[in-house]
Amino acid sequence: WPEVGDVDDLKLAESQYLRDACHDFHTRIEGVISAKNKKGKAAAAASSLPGMKYCVNASIYVSKEYLPWQQGVLKTMREVYEQGDKSFPDNKTMLGKLGTIPDIKKYMKKVMPFVQYMKEQTAKHGVSALNLSTAFDEVPLLQQNLAYLKKTLELEDVQILDSSSADAKVQDQCYPGQPHGTFRVEEKPHVVVTFLNRQPGKPHFTVRLPVFGGDSIMSICRRVLKQDGFANDVQLLTFWRFNDPVSGMRVIPSVTEPHANQTQLPAKAVFSLTDDRAGIMCQESLVDGGLGDAVLVGDHLVYVA
Repeated sequence: WPEVGDVDDLKLAESQYLRDACHDFHTRIEGVISAKNKKGKAAAAASSLPGMKYCVNASIYVSKEYLPWQQGVLKTMREVYEQGDKSFPDNKTMLGKLGTIPDIKKYMKKVMPFVQYMKEQTAKHGVSALNLSTAFDEVPLLQQNLAYLKKTLELEDVQILDSSSADAKVQDQCYPGQPHGTFRVEEKPHVVVTFLNRQPGKPHFTVRLPVFGGDSIMSICRRVLKQDGFANDVQLLTFWRFNDPVSGMRVIPSVTEPHANQTQLPAKAVFSLTDDRAGIMCQESLVDGGLGDAVLVGDHLVYVA
């Protein structure tokens, strides 16, 4: 019978943290997009500008410590919990006790929602939910999983920020172990590009995806991985353009030379849109930060997974 190793409680806590954070972020994103769609329905109907699509950017705020009044609430809740046979009294009794503490009294409007939230967390995770800090550093954990967050939540850009740089409303909703995400849904010009896959004997298909001005190869990789359920390694994805962007895709491909009349796009390629938004152009990002000459790509690319 196989022997089971020691359980890594820290890894389990980090995994649960990411799951809870993604669930909360996904709910917030849905709310923001829904509000955007309702608000912009009339404008969208009247707009004749083609090639517009939403993209979502995120700012994720992390708090290393609770606000002073929150620390006072947590200490009091822990005392009551441990003295009350591992349970909390009703909310009225709890508020009455907290209202006698000078440092908490002036924040009473904010106290009840916070107390209710911490009660729910304690019921879910035990008394450790009342700890004043987490057992792990949230910022490196989120940074290490940026690619996962972008893919799972379909985000274009993510910033990890300290909650001290946010406004008071965000700070009140951001706790250790509970990051707060703010999401911006923006309309951006794009071109829908057809990505062909011609690998024989492979379970990959043609996908049609938006390409925005300023997109990198990595941005395109994430979108292809999202659509192609059989491609799962970003390192194996390569992209090829037709040397003739107009008629190249109409030429019957060769089995022995699948990339005849095609050129592989460099890993540092950056995309831009043509003036009429009928196709895309590609430039290589140079070492000095500049961009090389633009090459017309059109609206078809070949990808290999």
